[in-house]
Amino acid sequence: MAIYYVRNDGNDANTGLGSTTALAWRTVQKALGATGIGSGDTVYIAPGVYRENVTIAGTYTAATYIIGDPTAAQFAGISQGLVRLTNYLTTDTASPSGTIMSSGSKNFLNISYLYFDGSSVMLHLNNSNNCVVENCAFIGSNLTTSSGLQGSFATGVTANITCRRCIFMTGASAILCEVGGGHTSDWSLGYTVQDCAFVGASPVTASTPAIRFARTTGAANLAGGINIYNCYIQSAVQGISFDCGNVTYPTNVRNCIITNCGTGIVGRGTTLNIQDYNRIIGCTTTLTNVATGANTVTVGPLMVDIGMSQLFGLSAKQTWFSALPASLNIGFGEPTGALTTDLFGATWVNGAGDPDAGALTSIQLSNTSYYFPTERNASAITIAPGSTSQSIELYLGATGLTASTAGLSARYNRTRTADVQIPLVSRTITQPWVSGGFAEVNPVTMPGVYRLDIPDEAITAGYGNTTIVIRGASGTNGAVVTIQEPAPVGTQLRMGPFTVQADGILTDDRLKLIQGSVHSIDFKMVDAYGTGVDGTGTVVTAKVYNAAGFLIDTYTCTAMYALDGRYSFAIDSTVTDNVGMYTINIYRQIGTETNVFGRMKLEVLSP
Repeated sequence: MAIYYVRNDGNDANTGLGSTTALAWRTVQKALGATGIGSGDTVYIAPGVYRENVTIAGTYTAATYIIGDPTAAQFAGISQGLVRLTNYLTTDTASPSGTIMSSGSKNFLNISYLYFDGSSVMLHLNNSNNCVVENCAFIGSNLTTSSGLQGSFATGVTANITCRRCIFMTGASAILCEVGGGHTSDWSLGYTVQDCAFVGASPVTASTPAIRFARTTGAANLAGGINIYNCYIQSAVQGISFDCGNVTYPTNVRNCIITNCGTGIVGRGTTLNIQDYNRIIGCTTTLTNVATGANTVTVGPLMVDIGMSQLFGLSAKQTWFSALPASLNIGFGEPTGALTTDLFGATWVNGAGDPDAGALTSIQLSNTSYYFPTERNASAITIAPGSTSQSIELYLGATGLTASTAGLSARYNRTRTADVQIPLVSRTITQPWVSGGFAEVNPVTMPGVYRLDIPDEAITAGYGNTTIVIRGASGTNGAVVTIQEPAPVGTQLRMGPFTVQADGILTDDRLKLIQGSVHSIDFKMVDAYGTGVDGTGTVVTAKVYNAAGFLIDTYTCTAMYALDGRYSFAIDSTVTDNVGMYTINIYRQIGTETNVFGRMKLEVLSP
């Protein structure tokens, strides 16, 4: 499973296997063409404008990831910004043409963090099964032809398509799914839409509902198994239109807000199309051929925030149709089939397990772009310098994060050096270390805890301390870890008392020698309790320093009674030729461990 990179200043003649200009590809088409990524691979696309009509040509039999990187977490030297795919091929005023990204019978695609901008079909997944589209925006510029996500599926095919946490503003249908009919038995299409927001550019014609599931042929035994949860739909002729559904696998609409539409939901039959826990407000007709849910509300105020909190000088709230405080929308929904977080990844404010109606909850915004620090985010550890393949655990306070989560970034800096980005790499908790590897430990038993693989260069010898910061994703605490370089192994200062024997006189006071003399100095190394320190198997040396702290001479010591730490050395005229005050320290070395015993005072006197 290789990782590839695309950036505007790359080159399609490159390998694509690195994030730098010299390695990355230049176009999305190269990445998704016949000579691009393979099954199970991942491609990161750097911020920038990509004026392309992309046709996906590869064959994929396992989950394959197409990931925009708007925070530039994977790319050095590139500013944050939209990863914009557009069919405006020359300038923003030129006539657009063609589908922006199309896939014919290409399976296992996971597409995320892309901004589609065009006047025709933006993403076409035709007969493409087992695909996920998440955290994308589809913004159309034509009132009659711009469409977001489209796909046609043959009779009897289980598509297994998931669209979640996406924003749509289109003239034609934001999501259009055409399904063959006339099947011999009921079947499940397996199509799920969650936490999405739909705003119609204009309610143009009856053929352009915001979400439309239509049959292409036949009449009986149509596809079912379509689920739409926690969506916000505004300004369309029809909010949701079902021209399909069956008794065995009915369609379900739950926890949605549908407003300012000609008809809220249009179905094929009341036993085939089920809805409940929705707020259908301000629509000319609420339901057509759809069962009336016992918990659905069709009257009362809309109560969504479109910027009023900021306009009125109140605390800045998550806007774009989030629930106003004290709104009926808060906790209105039912958790079956719903995600635990909203469009922007924030936990539902109700906190009791019931999601809000609509796609967004009401929370106070941070001024630091999705960074919510707590007292739980800081820690310090010690790692030996020069260690390799090291990993640390971080508490981020949210589950479900991956290396490609929007806004998530990691950086480190060594003492008094510039900070360095850590490109995150998706891993599982059991996979071996790789620089920047990121994996969730266990969302159930250890929620919010993640493994981060430290780049070797962050803790090379002499690093002093290294600070690692990971932050930026919505709903996370962020984390700060300081890695400290330990002191050299075993080095410590032992402060006497020392027993010094000179000329047969036992004293721990200042040792006095006559200028030019040569003396044997006997001493005993003791610990803090006055117990002799065993010198067996060690190398013991004495170093003499003058009053200015300069080393004058070094002497090898001879064991007198090593077990009790008793040693001697002969000091000579190298030291004693000069009158003055001196300091003697004793160094005991065993393997890589060095103990320093000191200090012994010496005074050289004139005759």
